[in-house]
Amino acid sequence: MEPCVEVSWSETDLLRLISRHPQVAINALKIMGRRLHELQNRLREVSTQSVERRVAHTILRLVHQFGREAPHGKTIALPLRRKDIADIAGTTLYSVSRSLTSWERRGLLFTRDQTLTVVKVTDLRGIAEMIVE
Repeated sequence: MEPCVEVSWSETDLLRLISRHPQVAINALKIMGRRLHELQNRLREVSTQSVERRVAHTILRLVHQFGREAPHGKTIALPLRRKDIADIAGTTLYSVSRSLTSWERRGLLFTRDQTLTVVKVTDLRGIAEMIVE
């Protein structure tokens, strides 16, 4: 958790803004549509995919959203505990630890001080999409 600032409008002010600038409503619908699509994908993952695939998808999403180039791959640029990954993936800490330990042994990624670096994004994508090596 980190400190943040929330900005909001009253319903009246928002409707007034939208009536003057219809693009605001169009942009809001686009954002909501993307989020709904992501929610549908996550629900599908939880109900149909193995834990290993869900964990791989979770890490790939985090790399896409927060990844920064690092000397040995892409580092997720925020503090990340295994419990956080488990919560996001909808699984247990034990399952995440088992997957990450296996992937670390295989050289796909490494973790240090709540930082996760993916060394082989393509291989992790293969796990997420069940592509046989």
